[in-house]
Amino acid sequence: MKYGMGMLLSVFALAACSKPATAPYEGSYTFKTSGTVTLEVTADPLPEYIDPIVKSGIYDLTPESGRMDIAPDGNDTMVVSLNALGGDVQVFKAELLPDGFRLLPSVRTLRIGVLPPGEVTVSGTARRVGDELLLDLEYTGERDVVSGVHTVITDSDVVCWAKKN
Repeated sequence: MKYGMGMLLSVFALAACSKPATAPYEGSYTFKTSGTVTLEVTADPLPEYIDPIVKSGIYDLTPESGRMDIAPDGNDTMVVSLNALGGDVQVFKAELLPDGFRLLPSVRTLRIGVLPPGEVTVSGTARRVGDELLLDLEYTGERDVVSGVHTVITDSDVVCWAKKN
């Protein structure tokens, strides 16, 4: 009986000391994000004052860098915050995947080209590359810029590279 009770206590002690599955990702990182979005502009008809300014095409996003923090929010979930230098903080909920984690959709304000800032939805996946993280981000969204002029993000190629501090 003593042997069985000792084994049971050992198992409970090990379980209490085990790290959550999110532990390999937790911590503070320095990040840099850059990329492009493809924007489709539609209007019926496109007003003359808009035509030379806003066109369908590929737009470079303004690169961002700053601090990324990853904290546990359960055994298989995390909170990921990106605090851009001189900019905003974006917070994601994240779920573990077999080879990384998925960033659940989060809305942020973004300026694309000469357009006024507007809301876009950001989601993506992350994987470890050595001691660093590579995040493949997807930007989606649509909105009316001015009356009769509609924009849609049809594609995005945005990456975030993060190095652990």
